[in-house]
Amino acid sequence: AFGTTPPDDDAKLSDAERLKVKYYLQNTMPKKPAYTDQSNACYLQAFLQLQPGLKAYLDDQAKNHPEDNHYWATQLYNYITSPDQINNVATRIVFNTGDGLLLVRTFSDVLHILQPENVKPIDLLA
Repeated sequence: AFGTTPPDDDAKLSDAERLKVKYYLQNTMPKKPAYTDQSNACYLQAFLQLQPGLKAYLDDQAKNHPEDNHYWATQLYNYITSPDQINNVATRIVFNTGDGLLLVRTFSDVLHILQPENVKPIDLLA
């Protein structure tokens, strides 16, 4: 299976091959919209799998709020943009507690998953 065999230490890229791969990864793939879409979908799918509690919110949104695709995203947005939460996160960032930016990234990822424009990665877990 993929990822179960340790890499062969003798199978190293030459400098020229490494340069080609670097160029391809930095200048070719990322410039294609499909790459961004697929990378984003893979990231969100992995995030959703690591946060199994989010599925309950998606299921609830589909079942109890079908007329409002943004129900839980709106609830979370209202919570994280409240003055108390903004102060909390800002304080964590200013005093470098180590989790302020991670908290911002997590909020961003959860909002991304809860909005209807991201149905593709969510559908992968249905």
